[in-house]
Amino acid sequence: MILGISLPILFFALSWISLKKLKQWQEQRTRDHEEVFDVLNEGILKVDDQLRVLYLNNAACRILSISKRQALGKPLPTREGDLLLEKSVEKIRSSQRLRCILTDCIASEEGKKTHFDLIAIPRNGESIVIFQDTSSHYRILEMGKDFVASASHELRTPITIIRGFAETLQETKDLPQEMIESILEKVVRNCQRMETLVKNLLMLADIDSIPIPNYQPCDLGSLMEECLRVVRSVYPTAQIEVWQEGELNRVEVEPSLLELAILNLLGNAAKYSKAPAEIKIRMQKEGEEAKIVIQDRGIGIPSQDLDHIFERFYTVNKAHSRKLGGAGLGLSLVRTILEKHRGSIQVESILNEGSTFTVKIPLCQGARICT
Repeated sequence: MILGISLPILFFALSWISLKKLKQWQEQRTRDHEEVFDVLNEGILKVDDQLRVLYLNNAACRILSISKRQALGKPLPTREGDLLLEKSVEKIRSSQRLRCILTDCIASEEGKKTHFDLIAIPRNGESIVIFQDTSSHYRILEMGKDFVASASHELRTPITIIRGFAETLQETKDLPQEMIESILEKVVRNCQRMETLVKNLLMLADIDSIPIPNYQPCDLGSLMEECLRVVRSVYPTAQIEVWQEGELNRVEVEPSLLELAILNLLGNAAKYSKAPAEIKIRMQKEGEEAKIVIQDRGIGIPSQDLDHIFERFYTVNKAHSRKLGGAGLGLSLVRTILEKHRGSIQVESILNEGSTFTVKIPLCQGARICT
């Protein structure tokens, strides 16, 4: 006897306490693991041999469009036409039957194309399924293909024109001087178009490769004045009005890049308006950002095109854009530049009435960069 307690009772009590602590430790360890799994981008699903859901993390809930509360302890749901769920069930059963790890690649079209890599792992009468969303990888590949196709198309047109005129000059020796001059003018114009296209492509590649621009304190008013000077020299009849509301302070930008973005917006406002172009610019402070609104009374943009105008090589009216020398890269450049500056751009437009572009750029914060 120890303090009036028999050894068997003491042993039992100690064993019970140890088991309780062990259970608590295991439960805490499970919770810790689940917290780790819940922050993963990969979906993780665990089912038993009857396909009852034993565990799924947040990513799996999102990918499979099911909730933990509704799924845990119940058979894995099936939905007609849901290719991902159907393939998951198929791979789970096959991996359990064959007792080996199975993988698959699944593409589905639900509003937008999605791609998943699926891995089914059998384990002691249970199965673990891992879902890896590879949609962004495939989108990058598709964008690369589209980019090459679009660039090739944009280059092919002026090359074809130049070749046709060159062959005409080569084969016909007695052309009138006026026709020769007209042909040469068209050849030069198409060479300039190709030069602009290549320059913009190289510029996009350079900007994309810049991890962080060389931010400098810059007076937005002075930068805008320089942009207006350039635009007025190219479009001397343009009527441009500028308002500045309050004190803007300085913005933290790479001046040459921001100037390029604003010049593209002002150039488009003038280019796609009937002469004389009417452009209104308003600059003001909004919170910790400088807000620039550029409004024109040009041809406008159809509503169905508004979500796409910042995409590379996207043009609203291809015939009109080619006539004016555009290849659908200007607004893409603008968006890329602003994203590099942690800024944003939005557009509103009414067909045949005009467009309004709103740009926001962070203001300098403190003396760290503004001195």
